[in-house]
Amino acid sequence: MDITHNTINENIYMPSSLETILNNKKVCFFDIETTGFSRKSSKIILIGLLYFTDEKIHIKQYFADNLTEEKNILKLFIQDFKKFDIYISYNGETFDIPFINKRLSHHNINYTIYKNKSMDLLKTVRNNKHILNFNNYKLKTVEKSLGIYREDKITGKESIKLYFEYLKKKNYNYKKIILKHNYEDIYYLPKILKVYDKIQEYYTHELDLYLYNDKHTVNITLDNISMNKNLLNITGKTTSTDLPKQVYYDQNFSLQWLTHNGELNIEIEITKGELSNGNSCYYINKNEFCFTNDLNDLSAYNLPENIILIQENNQILINNIKNILTEIFKKVI
Repeated sequence: MDITHNTINENIYMPSSLETILNNKKVCFFDIETTGFSRKSSKIILIGLLYFTDEKIHIKQYFADNLTEEKNILKLFIQDFKKFDIYISYNGETFDIPFINKRLSHHNINYTIYKNKSMDLLKTVRNNKHILNFNNYKLKTVEKSLGIYREDKITGKESIKLYFEYLKKKNYNYKKIILKHNYEDIYYLPKILKVYDKIQEYYTHELDLYLYNDKHTVNITLDNISMNKNLLNITGKTTSTDLPKQVYYDQNFSLQWLTHNGELNIEIEITKGELSNGNSCYYINKNEFCFTNDLNDLSAYNLPENIILIQENNQILINNIKNILTEIFKKVI
């Protein structure tokens, strides 16, 4: 058994959208390497654990030098792991956590990892695929899309083959390659938190409002965008402002904005239609809203000037919606 402990003089980047959730919490990142996919017959041969303390990143790796050492590395890992309040992984809720729990049970180690303390970044990526537009959900694909390029070149499958070669030949170079693969998996995992910035940017809109020649900058966070028959419903929160409460009913839309606490609800009449490629869509006719000429459709289609696309199939056109919000606020304030 080999336990390595490396420290790096770096901070962990924390997106602002996670600060409330993770504030004052002990957080770790983890990843496992196994001899296969079967929780019953395969074994864990390496566990990587990353955490931040004393102004440094710490990376611990628990390596089994042979197949009989799985129980030992699990015991040592759990001793460290149980100190944390939240654990972050990539596909951990589907693979790592059930696998570890099965092997803990196999070795009669009295501990269970519960998913209620878990943050699985793969779930976040999948749930926001319409925003992130990654080619696939593989860890290395996500890393490259975020500008992360690792030195490690092997796959998880190749790591398994190398481990069995290591058991036969005890070639330290094989072990070094396996450790490097796991090290980079775990080292770059916190950097994937940047996806939360992309998601937050998607749902955030900033606009400048002028009342009595005073400028008020308002940030809107869109909590929910939904279509109900011929209505587009938008709910969200804004930064609090000393502007008076706004309740406005127009022929084609309504706005309720509780400025003191930022609660926002907007309903807009929309029309269902079909694009030339056969895709279903929702749109507005801007001529019916008396919007300014500044409002233009930002979709990839060559539409009539008065048409602003809201949704194509299940894809919301967020930039068009943000521009419509700007026009509504201009009209109301």
